[in-house]
Amino acid sequence: MNERYKDYVRLLLMGIGFFLLETAVLPMLPFAWGKPNLLLLFVAAVGFYVGLLPGMLTAVILGAMADALFSPLLGPWIMIYLTVAWIFIKIRESEWEAEKIYLAGIMGLVTVLTYLMMAFLLFFFGYQYQWVTEILPFAATEAVANMGLWIVLLWLFPKVIREAGKDYMSALR
Repeated sequence: MNERYKDYVRLLLMGIGFFLLETAVLPMLPFAWGKPNLLLLFVAAVGFYVGLLPGMLTAVILGAMADALFSPLLGPWIMIYLTVAWIFIKIRESEWEAEKIYLAGIMGLVTVLTYLMMAFLLFFFGYQYQWVTEILPFAATEAVANMGLWIVLLWLFPKVIREAGKDYMSALR
């Protein structure tokens, strides 16, 4: 098997592991400060550390899995994860030497952006919800949780994610 495909399989297995953690383990744990969105963090990390094609493939696959479980229609999470992957791919391509705290702030803003996108899509398709009680509290707490975990992910796990997609660039040359 080609090394590039082995790397894609490793990334896919890591993504499925994050998906299982998000859907099976995290709902059983009590969180005082908000439940993080591990799929969002993983898609952003793959886009940031590995690159365009793996980031987009990861976003589509995990988005389809999230849509199958969490969404009343197919497509919102795919669009949201594609947007998140694209944002972090552009940050990577710009070669912006940012402090890690700025990247954590960007992750918080991206998390709030995902809630705004989901709220717009639900409104567009005619679903009724209360903005102040159903959207804003969860967006704020999840943004804080994602910012904290993004800092941990930036410091502890870049090598793991880079190793999973290590031959991506060499396979394209």
